[in-house]
Amino acid sequence: MTETQDTPPPSSKADNGGARPTPLGIYDKPGAGGVTEIEIIAVALSAVWLIGSALFFLLQPAEGETESTNGLRFLMTMLAVFMPVGMIWVAATAARASRVMREESQRLQAAIDAIRHAYIAQQQGQPLRSEPSVARKLDEIAAATRKTESALATFQSRRDHAERSLPNAAAVSVASAEEQPALALGTQPGDLAPQLATEDFIRALNFPETAEDQAGFNALRRALKDRSASQLIQAAQDVLTLLSQDGIYMDDLRPDRARPEVWRQFAQGARGRT
Repeated sequence: MTETQDTPPPSSKADNGGARPTPLGIYDKPGAGGVTEIEIIAVALSAVWLIGSALFFLLQPAEGETESTNGLRFLMTMLAVFMPVGMIWVAATAARASRVMREESQRLQAAIDAIRHAYIAQQQGQPLRSEPSVARKLDEIAAATRKTESALATFQSRRDHAERSLPNAAAVSVASAEEQPALALGTQPGDLAPQLATEDFIRALNFPETAEDQAGFNALRRALKDRSASQLIQAAQDVLTLLSQDGIYMDDLRPDRARPEVWRQFAQGARGRT
């Protein structure tokens, strides 16, 4: 008959390779408040003072005194005996409180160091966690920028087409009337709306500067009624919103202003590299 001996399972420390836990000092249990050397010194000084005072007053020869002087003598004796003892224990209490404050300060410093080390280790262990969000923000900004460029190109092409068609408006209308009969669909609302002025368009893109900028708000309302201009303004607002979510504002940017000849080329239809 063989005897079997149960072996205890390995401890978690052994499983972890003897890894030492993080010393979070702020969560450590403080030591039990027992008798320290401060109390021992206070008791010794109090005993020495009491014994010395007793010997002094007991060995002092008695003199002829009245009842009034006896009361005053007793009061002075009590003060001389117990006041120094009280001062000793006040000093002992202050020393103990100072020691406790130093221990708490050390524990708090240990906790701060442990939290800082844990934060650094976490940041070093996961350095790529924030990259997807940054990439998503960049994609949104790029999409809004492309939307702005397409809206601006649409607005510019519409203006160029309108300017070119003005001299031949009569001929085009006659030719279209001969080739295709007009359909009784009525007049579209966009045909009756006046064309947006360049001054209002520029002022609307600049956005109202303050709440009292009534002219800016009026220009913005007129620009939003125009379909192409409203697309461009909404795209610009989307770009500003995306930038503000990352803490970037136009007041903090200092863009390089384009030269006048570049703007003239752009107005004539020239575009940059794609």
